[in-house]
Amino acid sequence: MDLGLSVKWATFNVGANAPEDYGDYFAWGETEPKEEYTWENYKWCDGTSTNMTKYNDTDGLITLLPEDDAATVNWGDKWRMPTKLECQELIDNCTWEWTTLNGVNGYKVTGT
Repeated sequence: MDLGLSVKWATFNVGANAPEDYGDYFAWGETEPKEEYTWENYKWCDGTSTNMTKYNDTDGLITLLPEDDAATVNWGDKWRMPTKLECQELIDNCTWEWTTLNGVNGYKVTGT
């Protein structure tokens, strides 16, 4: 969807089939949802929050690589997760209206 920002945004979440569906939850850099999210089962650490094995200070990665991007892996090469700056642009430059769609509460985001 074109909101008049630097990137276009999807109309619903990865794993959803409609705007009012929640979709799936993903850990950062993981491409499949799971039942429980813990440091012990997080793909990019050694089981603790203190030793990240990827997306850390050593490798300097702050943007997901395509093979670690839930949107790219699940929806194809034309999709990717937004960066921190793109999320901030969405927050700062759009109108957010709390509403209900098909019985589900959430925000309707309107661009410039």
